[in-house]
Amino acid sequence: MVSRRSVVLCAILMSSCAGLWAQPVPTAATSGVDLATVELVRLPGVTAELGRAGTGLRVTFDKPGDERRLVALEMHAPPPPTSKALTLQYRLTADPALTARFTLIAYERGGGAWFRSGTPLAAGPDVRDLRFSLQGLRQTAFSQDASAALEWDQVERLWIGLVVDGKGQGVFEASKLLLSSEASTATEPISIFKADAGQWSLGADPAVTGKDLQTVDVDGAKCLKLSFRFPGGKHMYCVPAQPVEELEFSAYAGLRLTYRATVPAGVDGLLVCVHEGGGQFVATPPPPASGEWVSVTIPWTAFPLAAWTKDDNGRLDVDAITQVNVGVHGTASGEGGTGEILLKALELVPAAK
Repeated sequence: MVSRRSVVLCAILMSSCAGLWAQPVPTAATSGVDLATVELVRLPGVTAELGRAGTGLRVTFDKPGDERRLVALEMHAPPPPTSKALTLQYRLTADPALTARFTLIAYERGGGAWFRSGTPLAAGPDVRDLRFSLQGLRQTAFSQDASAALEWDQVERLWIGLVVDGKGQGVFEASKLLLSSEASTATEPISIFKADAGQWSLGADPAVTGKDLQTVDVDGAKCLKLSFRFPGGKHMYCVPAQPVEELEFSAYAGLRLTYRATVPAGVDGLLVCVHEGGGQFVATPPPPASGEWVSVTIPWTAFPLAAWTKDDNGRLDVDAITQVNVGVHGTASGEGGTGEILLKALELVPAAK
């Protein structure tokens, strides 16, 4: 008989996906997991079989429907309480119609259950390395946790596997599963900027006019250009949003923007936000508007929860970030006025040495 927990689990996994990434990787404080002790979890909507290949494992699955389903393996040995990440080598062979995301669910004694999922895994003949952050897990809909916080010393078992969308068959092979207590530390900045305006969405108050978002070339660099006009005397907003790939954001100290901006009189700088789960966290103080090119670094500690939003724990879980906003809000004085933001770079930066 299928349990209510299994049915609800498949449903809640449709909502929140965050955590998969391939760099940087720490080199110490790891413990291996004996894959011979891992067992297949029988769940509805997908037929799966577990096989062994040397010290690794091989899961063959067949999913006849288009709805999202879970292929899961259970580890009974509790992870070390200091665990920060899971690493493994994998190979995925799947029909083109399938999209598979690596997923982890941690079950605590007493009924607590926490999860996170990653971006789609690459399918093909190559064996790939995967690092999956164990920070920023979200509580499941069926979780019963009095503390409202994941406590690794209370975790008694883990489910690892794939959230699968689409109809078809696939094979997931995994080996060298390790749990690491070392958090990653980045040494170089990386760009998360998408200059293609088509990869951004634009939200704005209906009273904002002249709003336009496009890609432009400025001195040989592709930039995102936002134009708008605020009426005077009323609070307005005009905010582009860019989704971000799954990264181990906690390996970095914060976000760096390179931009040039003018805003209507009365408006206080830019509105820069990051999203995780249901929460929106706003850069405080706001980056200043400047008619000259400037680069501003905003540490994660300068992103408190915005007053207009809610979050289950009220704090920014950095590794769960899924979206970045760079725009403007405020009340323009007088008759209002026009504004323009040119965004040239959006980077994650390591801590200063």
